Amino acid sequence: MNENKIFEMTSHLDDKYILEAAGKQSIRQTKHHKRISAKFVAIAAAAAVMTVTAGAAAVAKLTNKKSVEQYYDSSAAEKIEQEGYAVGKVSKNTHFEAVLESVMRDEYRCIPIITLKPLDDTAVKCMSELRYDPVIEYKDGSSVSGMADGEPVNNTGMINPGSRGACFYDPQKDGDSQAVKVFIYYKNGKAVIEPNKQLVLSFKALSDDYKGLFDGIRFELPTPEMVSGKMLYSPSGNELYISKIGMAELSKVPESPELLKYKVHFANGTVKTYSELGMQGSNLQLDGKDKGWAINFGTLIDADQVESVEIYGETYKSK
Repeated sequence: MNENKIFEMTSHLDDKYILEAAGKQSIRQTKHHKRISAKFVAIAAAAAVMTVTAGAAAVAKLTNKKSVEQYYDSSAAEKIEQEGYAVGKVSKNTHFEAVLESVMRDEYRCIPIITLKPLDDTAVKCMSELRYDPVIEYKDGSSVSGMADGEPVNNTGMINPGSRGACFYDPQKDGDSQAVKVFIYYKNGKAVIEPNKQLVLSFKALSDDYKGLFDGIRFELPTPEMVSGKMLYSPSGNELYISKIGMAELSKVPESPELLKYKVHFANGTVKTYSELGMQGSNLQLDGKDKGWAINFGTLIDADQVESVEIYGETYKSK
């Protein structure tokens, strides 16, 4: 395990704590009204049905929901579809069929999930040996600051600590396919990724035995609206960012993963711990030095309803 990938404890959670509010629209009666013909009502109703149907059709669905459920609980997979984070783009060559299932991002990271399906025995062997890595670059062809052209992430999970680094990946088997979750941190090591600049994700074989196996497998990552998030503050003045998909803090470096066992307090009185929300993450570095950490949740939360977070011996609250 890479020294910068210091902890990983994932779990599942029901969705009861996420608050949902549905307001009832009142219809006010007036004395002045016109008689509306049955024909007009029928036409209006049909138009309304067509509008709703068209809107529903525009929402992308997860092609392989099981891939997403390798990393998130089932309620999160449903919300990824409902809230427009599903993508469903396909890229294929003679060896692999790849599907970009979803992309979510916040102020600190971008997280795409891909399904890789091998189409021949060579691809199966390459995938089972994890002899490949993701490659991140800008769509316009320019290099990510601090990274060499076409530089891949290594298969231990993190770009060379302290000298390059902005992303790592976590592959999980899903039947005959492999689910791949890529963590792209906007600032880590000496790499600085511009969050609003379109990224291209591709793959590169790590040995000559598999050279060219991923040629043509390429995705232009969409830049969806950032998920909801906010900053919390400790009495000592430290800042903690929490969003729908995770947390990040750049003022402390944990000496042990045990120190990052956290509790999240919600406005409705619910308290959720690391064992319920998940605890998968990494140290974050700036200019080659450890500066903080990031945690990625195994479900989606409503960050607007978070009142405080207990972690690292401190309580972080909104100002």
